Amino acid sequence: MLNIETFSKTPRAVLKKEIHSDFVIIGGGLAGVCAAITAARKNMKVVLVQDRPVLGGNASSEVRLWALGATSHMGNNNRWSREGGVINEIFVENLYKNKEGNPVINPVIFDTIILDKVLSETNITLLLNTLVYETHKKDDKTIASVTAFNPQNSTEYTISAPLFCDASGDGIVAFQAGASFRIGAETKDEFGELFAPDESYGELLGHSIFFYSKRASAPVKYTAPNYALKDITAIPRYKVIEKEDSGCRFWWLEYGGRKDTIHETEEIKYELWKVVYGVWDYIKNSGNFEDVDDLTLEWVGNIPGKRESRRFEGLYMMKQQDVIGQSRFDDAVGFGGWAIDLHPADGVYSEKSGCTQWHSKGTYDIPYRSFVSRDINNLFLAGRIMSASHVAFGSTRVMATTGFTAQAVGMAASICKAENINPAQILENGRIKHLQNELNLIGQSIPNTPIMTASNLVSQAQVGASSELKLASIPFDGEWLNLSTSAAMLLPLKEDTKYQFKVELDAKCVTQLEVQLRTSQKDKNYTPDITLEVLKIDVKAGKQEVTFKFSETLVKEQYAFVCFMSNENLNIRESKQLYSGAMSVFNGVNKAV
Repeated sequence: MLNIETFSKTPRAVLKKEIHSDFVIIGGGLAGVCAAITAARKNMKVVLVQDRPVLGGNASSEVRLWALGATSHMGNNNRWSREGGVINEIFVENLYKNKEGNPVINPVIFDTIILDKVLSETNITLLLNTLVYETHKKDDKTIASVTAFNPQNSTEYTISAPLFCDASGDGIVAFQAGASFRIGAETKDEFGELFAPDESYGELLGHSIFFYSKRASAPVKYTAPNYALKDITAIPRYKVIEKEDSGCRFWWLEYGGRKDTIHETEEIKYELWKVVYGVWDYIKNSGNFEDVDDLTLEWVGNIPGKRESRRFEGLYMMKQQDVIGQSRFDDAVGFGGWAIDLHPADGVYSEKSGCTQWHSKGTYDIPYRSFVSRDINNLFLAGRIMSASHVAFGSTRVMATTGFTAQAVGMAASICKAENINPAQILENGRIKHLQNELNLIGQSIPNTPIMTASNLVSQAQVGASSELKLASIPFDGEWLNLSTSAAMLLPLKEDTKYQFKVELDAKCVTQLEVQLRTSQKDKNYTPDITLEVLKIDVKAGKQEVTFKFSETLVKEQYAFVCFMSNENLNIRESKQLYSGAMSVFNGVNKAV
């Protein structure tokens, strides 16, 4: 039944609401989400403002990009690193509920996991579909409030708080507040970064739009839209296209690095649609692929995944040397480990490789100072807008890293509230140690920064074991492994100890076994970049046991590699047993890297 009274009232085009909270976070990507949950769990009233209908940013169902970090890079040197805290909770929950694994395979489930996490926190007020368009300041260095609008419910929000965090990707609030920022690459001279790109390579990373295909139950014809790319040879790398490729396999369908990646995003999007539908037309109709009749498009992104726009200046700006040299910082609040991953600005139309990557030999510290605006007293920076040069940004920008480090922002905000201080004051009077400890207690695991003994209940515990294993031998009870690829055992070894080993071999002919003792230059790395000793042992044909002893020793207790170098004429016996702290590793090649 129609309610006549409702329609007789004077209508309001826009409803206006005022919200006051302890902490306002603009941007609902993984960075904003992790900062919000961390702060809320420390009893802060948090408003999380997201301009899209879903959370997750580039990891959401709208974009479907892999959420990667230090642990994730194929073939890098950080195989056993793991981001902790809230971001780990999200990934573990995804593994449990999203059996297909990576969020991009079933992004709708990943959307629900993130939303569920946020809605479970009663201290978070979530505003989806809400765009911040105005920032108000109390004085030159202090934000008072922001104004945002939600077109779905025709509501304008004025949101005030003593503390703000910009995790919006483009840095809309930081920009409106007058915070210092940069767009484009620094010159080699400014920071001495030898990886700084020149004009021919370009100074900005572009956007990408993905598509997914599937096999139908019957043949499906495809007619490309008029705007689709007609000449596939306009894409210099078109020959690497495979019919089964889809999603993030097409990360290199990138465009926009020569444009204004903020104000020309829509133009970039149209060009990417042109490319995507042209690529699909090529797969379906060029005649260069067999068995594609039943292939059909399942999904094409409606918005691009944006890599780079503004980067804001904090109290410290990370540089190439910090990543590659694995700099240590007293105010470290997390770590990164993705390669310095730079892309040619011409993207898909470039003759150059789709990306150039430089790997550090392990993880590197990320300092708290890079998340504190140097201009605005009550503003945190999080996500890809954190304070880093263009080159360092090539590593810090990935989502598992941004979510992980944004937890430090949420925790720092809680300390600021408790002590009535501004973000920069965390660096005074030993408060950074308090921040680091609070983070480690929730699982952050900051390298080289252990939990304080006084706050670690384990230090008061009595630990006993019903039995123990002294690892003196590993039984030869497994299959035979051909040494066509070099193999090694990664073992925890003591300093000043000469180790002797015995292995079981099966040689096809008279040959030599080359064994190397390697370790890492830095004791927290797992890159075998130091060769301590090389042994070459004569081996007769057939099955046999071979004993060898290294004369060189380690200078400190750390992991070391006992390497059996490639020799197709040798098989080495494996073991079926598994032992905590010991790992088999192989010198294979990942063709995708």
